[in-house]
Amino acid sequence: MSDNIVLSAVMPNSPLSDSQYVRDFKSVLDSKVVEPTEVNSKRSHVGPHLGSRMHIYEYSVAQNDSFWAEIARRDFYWKQTWADDHHVKSYNFDKSKGPIFVKWFEGAVTNVCHNALDRHLPAHRERVCFYFEGNDPSVKETITYFDKSKGPIFVKWFEGAVTNVCHNALDRHLPAHRERVCFYFEGNDPSVKETITYGDMYTRVVVLANVLRYQYGIEKGDRVGLYLPMIPCAAVAMLACARIGAVITVVFGGFSAQALSSRLKDSRAKLLITADASSRGTKLIPLKDVADEALKTLEEEGMPIPCLVAENGNRDSCKMKEGRDTWCSDAVARLTPEQHLECPVEWMEAEDVLFLLYTSGSTGKPKAIEHTTAGYMVYAATTFKYSFDYHMDDVYF
Repeated sequence: MSDNIVLSAVMPNSPLSDSQYVRDFKSVLDSKVVEPTEVNSKRSHVGPHLGSRMHIYEYSVAQNDSFWAEIARRDFYWKQTWADDHHVKSYNFDKSKGPIFVKWFEGAVTNVCHNALDRHLPAHRERVCFYFEGNDPSVKETITYFDKSKGPIFVKWFEGAVTNVCHNALDRHLPAHRERVCFYFEGNDPSVKETITYGDMYTRVVVLANVLRYQYGIEKGDRVGLYLPMIPCAAVAMLACARIGAVITVVFGGFSAQALSSRLKDSRAKLLITADASSRGTKLIPLKDVADEALKTLEEEGMPIPCLVAENGNRDSCKMKEGRDTWCSDAVARLTPEQHLECPVEWMEAEDVLFLLYTSGSTGKPKAIEHTTAGYMVYAATTFKYSFDYHMDDVYF
Protein backbone atom coordinates (compact mmCIF):
# COMPACT_ATOMS: atom_id res chain seq x y z
CA MET A 1 0.00 0.00 0.00
CA SER A 2 1.09 3.60 -0.52
CA ASP A 3 1.30 4.16 3.26
CA ASN A 4 4.03 1.48 3.42
CA ILE A 5 6.14 3.58 1.06
CA VAL A 6 5.99 6.49 3.47
CA LEU A 7 6.85 4.30 6.45
CA SER A 8 9.83 2.63 4.77
CA ALA A 9 11.17 6.01 3.72
CA VAL A 10 11.49 7.21 7.29
CA MET A 11 12.93 4.00 8.72
CA PRO A 12 16.70 3.91 9.48
CA ASN A 13 18.84 2.48 6.72
CA SER A 14 15.99 2.70 4.22
CA PRO A 15 16.98 1.23 0.85
CA LEU A 16 15.19 4.08 -0.89
CA SER A 17 17.31 7.02 -2.00
CA ASP A 18 16.24 10.55 -1.07
CA SER A 19 15.10 11.29 -4.62
CA GLN A 20 13.13 8.05 -4.80
CA TYR A 21 11.50 8.85 -1.46
CA VAL A 22 10.47 12.28 -2.67
CA ARG A 23 8.97 10.86 -5.88
CA ASP A 24 7.09 8.12 -4.04
CA PHE A 25 5.89 10.49 -1.34
CA LYS A 26 4.65 12.97 -3.98
CA SER A 27 2.84 10.11 -5.70
CA VAL A 28 1.07 9.27 -2.45
CA LEU A 29 0.07 12.89 -1.90
CA ASP A 30 -1.15 13.34 -5.46
CA SER A 31 -3.34 10.25 -5.14
CA LYS A 32 -5.00 11.71 -2.04
CA VAL A 33 -5.76 15.18 -3.41
CA VAL A 34 -9.47 16.00 -3.30
CA GLU A 35 -10.33 18.88 -5.60
CA PRO A 36 -12.83 21.45 -4.26
CA THR A 37 -16.00 22.24 -6.17
CA GLU A 38 -15.71 24.69 -9.06
CA VAL A 39 -17.81 27.27 -7.21
CA ASN A 40 -15.63 27.11 -4.10
CA SER A 41 -12.50 27.20 -6.22
CA LYS A 42 -13.55 30.42 -7.96
CA ARG A 43 -14.27 32.23 -4.68
CA SER A 44 -11.28 30.82 -2.79
CA HIS A 45 -8.80 33.33 -1.36
CA VAL A 46 -5.93 31.08 -2.44
CA GLY A 47 -7.03 30.79 -6.06
CA PRO A 48 -8.93 28.33 -8.24
CA HIS A 49 -6.38 25.50 -8.13
CA LEU A 50 -3.44 24.10 -6.19
CA GLY A 51 -0.94 25.93 -8.38
CA SER A 52 -2.40 29.26 -7.28
CA ARG A 53 -1.92 28.34 -3.65
CA MET A 54 1.66 27.26 -4.29
CA HIS A 55 2.36 30.57 -6.05
CA ILE A 56 1.21 32.44 -2.94
CA TYR A 57 3.28 30.17 -0.72
CA GLU A 58 6.41 30.59 -2.83
CA TYR A 59 5.99 34.37 -2.79
CA SER A 60 5.63 34.30 1.01
CA VAL A 61 8.94 32.44 1.27
CA ALA A 62 10.93 34.33 -1.37
CA GLN A 63 9.76 37.83 -0.37
CA ASN A 64 8.58 37.35 3.17
CA ASP A 65 8.66 41.00 4.25
CA SER A 66 6.81 42.25 1.18
CA PHE A 67 4.25 39.45 1.52
CA TRP A 68 3.28 40.45 5.07
CA ALA A 69 3.50 44.17 4.35
CA GLU A 70 0.95 43.85 1.52
CA ILE A 71 -1.48 41.93 3.72
CA ALA A 72 -1.10 44.38 6.59
CA ARG A 73 -1.75 47.41 4.35
CA ARG A 74 -4.65 45.80 2.51
CA ASP A 75 -6.59 44.21 5.35
CA PHE A 76 -5.96 46.39 8.40
CA TYR A 77 -6.10 50.00 9.54
CA TRP A 78 -2.93 51.75 10.72
CA LYS A 79 -2.89 55.14 12.39
CA GLN A 80 0.79 55.20 11.48
CA THR A 81 2.58 52.70 9.23
CA TRP A 82 6.03 51.14 9.60
CA ALA A 83 9.06 52.79 8.02
CA ASP A 84 10.14 50.22 5.45
CA ASP A 85 8.19 47.48 3.66
CA HIS A 86 11.40 45.51 3.23
CA HIS A 87 11.97 45.22 6.97
CA VAL A 88 8.58 44.54 8.55
CA LYS A 89 10.14 42.13 11.02
CA SER A 90 13.36 41.86 13.00
CA TYR A 91 14.59 39.13 15.29
CA ASN A 92 17.51 37.68 17.22
CA PHE A 93 17.82 34.05 18.30
CA ASP A 94 21.53 34.21 19.17
CA LYS A 95 22.00 34.81 22.91
CA SER A 96 25.60 35.86 22.32
CA LYS A 97 24.32 38.87 20.38
CA GLY A 98 21.87 40.02 23.01
CA PRO A 99 18.30 39.39 24.21
CA ILE A 100 16.17 36.99 22.18
CA PHE A 101 13.33 38.85 20.41
CA VAL A 102 10.96 38.92 17.45
CA LYS A 103 9.43 42.24 16.39
CA TRP A 104 6.82 42.94 13.71
CA PHE A 105 5.88 46.24 12.04
CA GLU A 106 8.11 48.22 14.39
CA GLY A 107 7.16 51.89 14.55
CA ALA A 108 3.56 51.31 13.40
CA VAL A 109 0.56 52.47 15.46
CA THR A 110 -2.83 50.72 15.41
CA ASN A 111 -5.60 49.32 17.66
CA VAL A 112 -7.01 45.80 17.65
CA CYS A 113 -10.52 46.82 18.76
CA HIS A 114 -10.70 49.45 16.01
CA ASN A 115 -9.72 46.83 13.43
CA ALA A 116 -12.21 44.30 14.80
CA LEU A 117 -15.17 46.67 15.13
CA ASP A 118 -14.99 50.37 14.25
CA ARG A 119 -13.68 50.04 10.71
CA HIS A 120 -16.50 47.64 9.75
CA LEU A 121 -19.40 49.85 10.87
CA PRO A 122 -19.83 52.00 7.73
CA ALA A 123 -20.47 48.99 5.48
CA HIS A 124 -21.50 46.25 7.92
CA ARG A 125 -23.39 47.87 10.77
CA GLU A 126 -26.36 45.51 10.28
CA ARG A 127 -24.28 42.35 9.73
CA VAL A 128 -24.32 39.75 12.48
CA CYS A 129 -21.14 39.81 14.55
CA PHE A 130 -21.91 36.91 16.92
CA TYR A 131 -24.47 34.15 17.28
CA PHE A 132 -24.39 33.19 20.97
CA GLU A 133 -25.89 30.04 22.46
CA GLY A 134 -25.41 29.50 26.18
CA ASN A 135 -24.91 26.30 28.13
CA ASP A 136 -28.70 26.25 28.29
CA PRO A 137 -29.66 26.04 24.56
CA SER A 138 -32.67 28.28 25.21
CA VAL A 139 -30.28 31.12 26.08
CA LYS A 140 -29.54 32.65 22.71
CA GLU A 141 -28.50 36.05 21.46
CA THR A 142 -27.71 37.57 18.09
CA ILE A 143 -25.25 40.44 18.34
CA THR A 144 -24.76 42.80 15.42
CA TYR A 145 -22.50 45.75 14.75
CA PHE A 146 -25.49 48.06 15.34
CA ASP A 147 -24.82 51.12 17.49
CA LYS A 148 -27.74 51.56 19.91
CA SER A 149 -26.23 54.75 21.31
CA LYS A 150 -27.12 56.56 18.07
CA GLY A 151 -30.84 55.80 18.31
CA PRO A 152 -33.31 53.02 17.46
CA ILE A 153 -31.87 50.08 15.54
CA PHE A 154 -33.17 49.95 11.96
CA VAL A 155 -32.42 48.83 8.42
CA LYS A 156 -34.02 50.64 5.49
CA TRP A 157 -33.95 49.74 1.80
CA PHE A 158 -34.74 51.91 -1.25
CA GLU A 159 -36.06 54.70 0.94
CA GLY A 160 -38.30 57.07 -0.99
CA ALA A 161 -39.27 54.51 -3.66
CA VAL A 162 -42.90 53.52 -4.34
CA THR A 163 -43.96 50.09 -5.65
CA ASN A 164 -46.35 47.15 -5.09
CA VAL A 165 -45.45 43.48 -4.67
CA CYS A 166 -48.64 42.18 -6.31
CA HIS A 167 -48.10 44.38 -9.37
CA ASN A 168 -44.55 43.04 -9.71
CA ALA A 169 -45.68 39.44 -9.25
CA LEU A 170 -48.69 39.57 -11.59
CA ASP A 171 -49.75 42.72 -13.45
CA ARG A 172 -46.47 43.48 -15.19
CA HIS A 173 -46.31 39.95 -16.63
CA LEU A 174 -49.81 39.93 -18.12
CA PRO A 175 -49.11 41.62 -21.49
CA ALA A 176 -46.60 38.96 -22.51
CA HIS A 177 -47.46 36.00 -20.28
CA ARG A 178 -51.20 35.98 -19.55
CA GLU A 179 -51.53 32.39 -20.84
CA ARG A 180 -48.27 31.15 -19.31
CA VAL A 181 -48.60 28.72 -16.40
CA CYS A 182 -48.16 30.40 -13.02
CA PHE A 183 -48.86 27.38 -10.76
CA TYR A 184 -49.19 23.64 -11.10
CA PHE A 185 -51.20 22.56 -8.07
CA GLU A 186 -51.41 18.99 -6.80
CA GLY A 187 -53.52 18.44 -3.71
CA ASN A 188 -53.11 16.04 -0.83
CA ASP A 189 -55.03 13.61 -3.03
CA PRO A 190 -52.84 13.33 -6.18
CA SER A 191 -55.97 13.17 -8.32
CA VAL A 192 -56.77 16.75 -7.30
CA LYS A 193 -54.81 18.82 -9.79
CA GLU A 194 -55.04 22.31 -11.20
CA THR A 195 -53.09 24.37 -13.72
CA ILE A 196 -53.30 28.10 -13.05
CA THR A 197 -52.09 30.68 -15.58
CA TYR A 198 -50.98 34.23 -14.82
CA GLY A 199 -54.31 35.40 -16.20
CA ASP A 200 -56.21 33.01 -13.91
CA MET A 201 -54.18 34.12 -10.93
CA TYR A 202 -54.76 37.79 -11.68
CA THR A 203 -58.53 37.25 -11.80
CA ARG A 204 -58.57 35.37 -8.50
CA VAL A 205 -56.41 37.97 -6.78
CA VAL A 206 -58.51 40.88 -8.06
CA VAL A 207 -61.71 39.20 -6.89
CA LEU A 208 -60.43 38.41 -3.39
CA ALA A 209 -58.80 41.83 -3.04
CA ASN A 210 -62.15 43.47 -3.81
CA VAL A 211 -63.89 41.22 -1.28
CA LEU A 212 -61.42 42.40 1.35
CA ARG A 213 -61.66 46.04 0.32
CA TYR A 214 -65.41 46.44 -0.20
CA GLN A 215 -66.98 43.83 2.08
CA TYR A 216 -64.58 43.95 5.02
CA GLY A 217 -63.28 47.50 4.70
CA ILE A 218 -59.65 46.37 4.70
CA GLU A 219 -57.36 49.32 3.95
CA LYS A 220 -53.67 50.01 3.61
CA GLY A 221 -51.88 49.07 6.83
CA ASP A 222 -54.66 46.86 8.22
CA ARG A 223 -53.53 43.42 9.41
CA VAL A 224 -55.03 40.20 8.04
CA GLY A 225 -54.33 36.77 9.53
CA LEU A 226 -53.90 33.76 7.22
CA TYR A 227 -54.45 30.28 8.68
CA LEU A 228 -54.52 28.10 5.59
CA PRO A 229 -53.30 24.77 4.24
CA MET A 230 -51.06 24.56 1.18
CA ILE A 231 -53.76 25.33 -1.38
CA PRO A 232 -53.92 27.95 -4.18
CA CYS A 233 -56.05 30.18 -1.96
CA ALA A 234 -53.01 30.76 0.27
CA ALA A 235 -51.01 32.35 -2.55
CA VAL A 236 -54.08 34.23 -3.78
CA ALA A 237 -54.71 35.64 -0.30
CA MET A 238 -51.11 36.81 0.11
CA LEU A 239 -51.14 38.65 -3.21
CA ALA A 240 -54.64 40.06 -2.66
CA CYS A 241 -53.53 41.58 0.64
CA ALA A 242 -50.35 42.96 -0.93
CA ARG A 243 -52.43 44.45 -3.75
CA ILE A 244 -54.48 46.63 -1.42
CA GLY A 245 -51.66 47.34 1.04
CA ALA A 246 -52.89 45.07 3.83
CA VAL A 247 -50.27 43.54 6.11
CA ILE A 248 -50.46 39.75 6.40
CA THR A 249 -49.38 37.50 9.22
CA VAL A 250 -49.21 33.86 8.17
CA VAL A 251 -49.83 31.35 10.95
CA PHE A 252 -48.71 27.78 10.25
CA GLY A 253 -51.70 25.49 9.73
CA GLY A 254 -50.38 23.03 12.30
CA PHE A 255 -50.34 25.54 15.16
CA SER A 256 -52.82 25.34 18.03
CA ALA A 257 -55.78 27.60 18.70
CA GLN A 258 -53.81 29.34 21.45
CA ALA A 259 -50.89 30.01 19.09
CA LEU A 260 -53.30 31.38 16.48
CA SER A 261 -55.25 33.61 18.86
CA SER A 262 -52.09 35.08 20.43
CA ARG A 263 -50.71 36.07 17.03
CA LEU A 264 -54.01 37.52 15.83
CA LYS A 265 -54.29 39.54 19.03
CA ASP A 266 -50.70 40.78 19.00
CA SER A 267 -50.91 41.83 15.34
CA ARG A 268 -54.32 43.50 15.90
CA ALA A 269 -55.73 41.59 12.93
CA LYS A 270 -59.01 42.85 11.47
CA LEU A 271 -59.82 39.63 9.60
CA LEU A 272 -58.92 35.94 9.58
CA ILE A 273 -58.83 33.96 6.33
CA THR A 274 -58.92 30.20 6.87
CA ALA A 275 -60.28 27.00 5.27
CA ASP A 276 -62.86 24.46 6.34
CA ALA A 277 -60.22 21.72 6.57
CA SER A 278 -56.76 20.52 5.64
CA SER A 279 -55.53 17.00 4.96
CA ARG A 280 -52.54 14.90 5.98
CA GLY A 281 -52.55 11.68 4.00
CA THR A 282 -55.95 10.06 4.59
CA LYS A 283 -56.63 12.14 7.70
CA LEU A 284 -58.97 15.13 7.42
CA ILE A 285 -58.07 17.89 9.87
CA PRO A 286 -60.98 20.25 10.71
CA LEU A 287 -58.96 23.45 10.48
CA LYS A 288 -62.02 25.64 10.98
CA ASP A 289 -62.64 24.04 14.41
CA VAL A 290 -59.20 25.23 15.55
CA ALA A 291 -59.91 28.68 14.11
CA ASP A 292 -63.28 28.74 15.93
CA GLU A 293 -61.57 28.10 19.25
CA ALA A 294 -59.06 30.89 18.60
CA LEU A 295 -61.80 33.32 17.56
CA LYS A 296 -63.83 32.46 20.66
CA THR A 297 -60.82 33.32 22.84
CA LEU A 298 -60.50 36.68 21.09
CA GLU A 299 -64.22 37.39 21.56
CA GLU A 300 -63.90 36.66 25.28
CA GLU A 301 -60.99 39.11 25.42
CA GLY A 302 -63.05 41.83 23.74
CA MET A 303 -61.47 41.56 20.29
CA PRO A 304 -63.99 39.92 17.95
CA ILE A 305 -62.90 39.62 14.31
CA PRO A 306 -64.71 38.24 11.24
CA CYS A 307 -63.63 35.09 9.43
CA LEU A 308 -63.55 34.36 5.69
CA VAL A 309 -63.58 30.62 4.95
CA ALA A 310 -62.27 28.90 1.82
CA GLU A 311 -63.78 25.57 0.78
CA ASN A 312 -61.37 22.65 0.90
CA GLY A 313 -63.48 19.49 1.03
CA ASN A 314 -65.37 19.80 4.32
CA ARG A 315 -68.14 22.33 3.71
CA ASP A 316 -71.01 20.06 4.74
CA SER A 317 -69.48 19.37 8.17
CA CYS A 318 -68.06 22.83 8.80
CA LYS A 319 -69.79 24.89 11.48
CA MET A 320 -70.34 28.54 10.59
CA LYS A 321 -71.21 31.30 13.07
CA GLU A 322 -73.77 33.73 11.72
CA GLY A 323 -72.58 37.32 11.62
CA ARG A 324 -68.92 36.32 11.89
CA ASP A 325 -68.15 33.60 9.32
CA THR A 326 -68.59 33.84 5.55
CA TRP A 327 -67.76 31.38 2.78
CA CYS A 328 -65.40 32.87 0.18
CA SER A 329 -67.71 31.76 -2.61
CA ASP A 330 -70.66 33.58 -1.03
CA ALA A 331 -68.63 36.76 -0.61
CA VAL A 332 -67.46 36.61 -4.23
CA ALA A 333 -71.05 36.19 -5.41
CA ARG A 334 -71.95 39.55 -3.86
CA LEU A 335 -69.38 41.49 -5.91
CA THR A 336 -70.51 43.65 -8.82
CA PRO A 337 -69.50 42.63 -12.36
CA GLU A 338 -66.97 45.47 -12.41
CA GLN A 339 -65.40 44.24 -9.16
CA HIS A 340 -64.71 40.89 -10.83
CA LEU A 341 -62.55 42.60 -13.45
CA GLU A 342 -60.39 45.21 -11.78
CA CYS A 343 -58.95 46.21 -8.41
CA PRO A 344 -56.70 49.28 -8.37
CA VAL A 345 -53.25 48.71 -6.92
CA GLU A 346 -52.36 50.44 -3.65
CA TRP A 347 -48.91 51.88 -4.28
CA MET A 348 -46.61 51.36 -1.31
CA GLU A 349 -43.66 53.28 0.08
CA ALA A 350 -40.49 51.21 0.09
CA GLU A 351 -40.51 50.96 3.90
CA ASP A 352 -44.24 50.21 4.26
CA VAL A 353 -44.77 46.89 6.05
CA LEU A 354 -45.48 43.93 3.76
CA PHE A 355 -45.95 41.15 6.33
CA LEU A 356 -45.32 40.13 9.93
CA LEU A 357 -43.45 36.92 10.67
CA TYR A 358 -43.59 35.66 14.24
CA THR A 359 -40.88 33.78 16.07
CA SER A 360 -41.77 30.25 17.19
CA GLY A 361 -42.49 31.19 20.79
CA SER A 362 -40.36 28.31 22.08
CA THR A 363 -38.33 30.64 24.32
CA GLY A 364 -41.08 33.04 25.38
CA LYS A 365 -43.86 35.13 23.89
CA PRO A 366 -43.79 35.07 20.06
CA LYS A 367 -42.29 38.25 18.67
CA ALA A 368 -43.29 39.77 15.33
CA ILE A 369 -40.63 40.70 12.82
CA GLU A 370 -41.71 43.36 10.33
CA HIS A 371 -40.66 42.76 6.72
CA THR A 372 -41.00 45.83 4.55
CA THR A 373 -42.03 46.03 0.92
CA ALA A 374 -39.08 46.94 -1.29
CA GLY A 375 -36.21 45.27 0.54
CA TYR A 376 -38.02 41.95 0.91
CA MET A 377 -39.32 41.96 -2.67
CA VAL A 378 -35.94 42.66 -4.27
CA TYR A 379 -33.89 40.39 -2.00
CA ALA A 380 -36.27 37.40 -2.11
CA ALA A 381 -36.57 37.54 -5.91
CA THR A 382 -32.83 37.97 -6.41
CA THR A 383 -31.93 35.16 -4.01
CA PHE A 384 -34.38 32.83 -5.76
CA LYS A 385 -33.07 33.77 -9.20
CA TYR A 386 -29.40 33.19 -8.44
CA SER A 387 -29.63 30.42 -5.83
CA PHE A 388 -31.75 28.24 -8.12
CA ASP A 389 -30.45 29.68 -11.40
CA TYR A 390 -34.10 30.18 -12.35
CA HIS A 391 -35.05 30.73 -16.00
CA MET A 392 -38.32 31.15 -17.84
CA ASP A 393 -40.28 27.86 -17.98
CA ASP A 394 -38.29 26.26 -15.15
CA VAL A 395 -40.67 24.58 -12.70
CA TYR A 396 -39.88 25.13 -9.02
CA PHE A 397 -41.24 22.23 -6.95
